Amino acid sequence: MWLTVSAVAGSTLTCTLANQPDEPNAPVKHGDFVTVDRAFLIDIDWAAPERAPPPTPRREFWDRCLVDHCVLEGEPIDYLYREDPDMTREGDRYSDSGWRIRGSAAAIEVDGHGPEYIALGKVLNQDDSWLPLIDAPIGAAFQRGEDGAFYPAD
Repeated sequence: MWLTVSAVAGSTLTCTLANQPDEPNAPVKHGDFVTVDRAFLIDIDWAAPERAPPPTPRREFWDRCLVDHCVLEGEPIDYLYREDPDMTREGDRYSDSGWRIRGSAAAIEVDGHGPEYIALGKVLNQDDSWLPLIDAPIGAAFQRGEDGAFYPAD
């Protein structure tokens, strides 16, 4: 969708839809007013680039982690902890973050695959509910509660 911004309040943009969506059953149409958070935009073409605010820096998550295969198949994360990174090998472009990410014991048993050493971003693409914890220090551990939130584990 293309939007024409008419007002800005913090990160909230009030816009007019500047094109007709391709989806025939879209709930909005050309000319409708919409409100969006700037974080949901991919790019902005500023009418006056010299007056545009500085872009929001984007963080990339290439550092590696060990994750149960079942999590990559859509199983929710059950437990995660951060230990001293020990998987990085000489010459690796991206280092081990120390994160170890587990699915439920039942899902791991059914899955039958071992853990995978992959980029944190791939895990976040499956389940980003733990993103606020990503900078937790080494030694941190979290268990998902019945309400879906993560709590410090003992």
